[in-house]
Amino acid sequence: MRDKKKADDYHEIFNKANDAIFVHDIETGCILDVNEKMCELYGYTPEEVRQINIAAMGTNEPPYTQKEALKWIKKATHEGPQLFEWQSKHKDGDLFWVEVNLKQARIGNKNCILAIIRDITERKRTEKVLQESDNQLNAIIESIPDHMSMLDKEFNILWANEPATRIFGSNIVGRKCYEVYHRRTKPCEPYPCIALRAFSNGRIHEHDTEVIGIDGKTIQFHCTANVAFRNDDDEPVAVLEISRDITESNRLREELKKHRDHLGTLVAERTTKLQQEVAVRTKMEERYRALVESIKEWIWEIDAELTETYVSPRVYDIIGYKPEDLLGKKFTDLMPPDEVKRVTPLIKKTFSQKKPFISFLNWCYHKDGHRVLLEINGFPFFDRDGQLLGYRGSAHDITEQKKILDALKERKQELTNKSKTLEEVNTALKVMLKQREGDRKELEDKFVSNIREMVLLYIDKMKKSKLEPKQSAYLDIIATNLKEIVSPYLNTVRQFNFTPKEIEVASFIKEGKTTKEIAEMMGVATSAIDSHRNNIRKKLGLNNKKANLRTHLQSLG
Repeated sequence: MRDKKKADDYHEIFNKANDAIFVHDIETGCILDVNEKMCELYGYTPEEVRQINIAAMGTNEPPYTQKEALKWIKKATHEGPQLFEWQSKHKDGDLFWVEVNLKQARIGNKNCILAIIRDITERKRTEKVLQESDNQLNAIIESIPDHMSMLDKEFNILWANEPATRIFGSNIVGRKCYEVYHRRTKPCEPYPCIALRAFSNGRIHEHDTEVIGIDGKTIQFHCTANVAFRNDDDEPVAVLEISRDITESNRLREELKKHRDHLGTLVAERTTKLQQEVAVRTKMEERYRALVESIKEWIWEIDAELTETYVSPRVYDIIGYKPEDLLGKKFTDLMPPDEVKRVTPLIKKTFSQKKPFISFLNWCYHKDGHRVLLEINGFPFFDRDGQLLGYRGSAHDITEQKKILDALKERKQELTNKSKTLEEVNTALKVMLKQREGDRKELEDKFVSNIREMVLLYIDKMKKSKLEPKQSAYLDIIATNLKEIVSPYLNTVRQFNFTPKEIEVASFIKEGKTTKEIAEMMGVATSAIDSHRNNIRKKLGLNNKKANLRTHLQSLG
């Protein structure tokens, strides 16, 4: 009675455990018992678990198949406890990750495997996030062009990024920083060493220094040192040094100083010539006006109130007005009412931002009444205090260009419509091809089904009858060959263009036959079988790989 109570207590502990547990009979392959957590984890009732195949608890996709599960059970039986990760499948089809602990146990008079399963889906998800975070951090660090290295208190280089190793060599990790950077046999003096100062007070320190690269050239660096890691007692244990090459910037600074001194001389010289340049500028302005009045575009100027202050003579060729007809008028006086309504907020926004505008399009009236489309470019000008005085720019007639562009858009729309029609035809063809593929698959399935139900069934019945050994052997060969015909393996290997002999050799290899055994069964020399083996590996893409040929053929079906 006491033993029964103890057994009941143990079973209650087993049933209420936080981890999923099941007992697997090694001899029969059946699941003898499961706890509540097992049923909760996989979504099956205890009765369903005892009836299902162990493969139902895996994804049944390599390497989480029934075959692999049995391998782990075999290892636990012969080699001792096994701990591994496994991708499982819930009753409703959802996939999740578990950690499986297998151990052989003697329960009653049976040799069993005790399986303890723990859901690690969240852990795997966290590991993936952490790995992605590490990859991003490493990518960021490696993208930094500055030279970075990590030092311990003995000035050993613990880590260095690619720019640092490119300058000082790939073997700098583990060496002393003063040996690598300064070609010294002893540490630098205490005060200039910013790493030592960072270790001493925990603050950021920086200075400019000179180092010697692996090519022997001297490089000027601006270095910053800061504590990167501390121990549990909050004591610094590692310092991060970041160094930026300032050799070129220092050179440019020296050149800039020379140029600045030279500029002072030039300014003095320029001042003496300023009056002469004023006279020259006056002549240039006269030439500029002549140029403006001769170019094809209409040159204009308006003040901050949109009033025309300058109009070049070319305006007459574009909209039929003389310059004097427009001076003093508003920029919008020549526009249709709907166009004034459209452009007014745009003009206000442009004036408020005080920015240039390029290729601004607007309609205006020609003097004879027809509408003209203008393309306008404008640039702001200011007084000495930065106050906007107005805009200057150019305008030209693009009415004909607009007509051509509209015609092109209509043509493009026609082509687009035709393209859509072709897409619909293409879709219909794809549907027909898919339907034909389905018909072909249906015929293949009927063929396989007929062989299995109308031929193999009767072969099995004949094998159960009294037959001579030779007749039984022939029946076995017929049954084997028919099964090969309907198996997916034969269809798979045909995709690799195997010859009939290569298919026969591949089938023997898949069954585990040796080269010698295959040669004897086929009545050929072993060298011929070796030749077939090489051709099979080459067609499978395995000729330069260490993959096992039999294992690969078994994976094909």
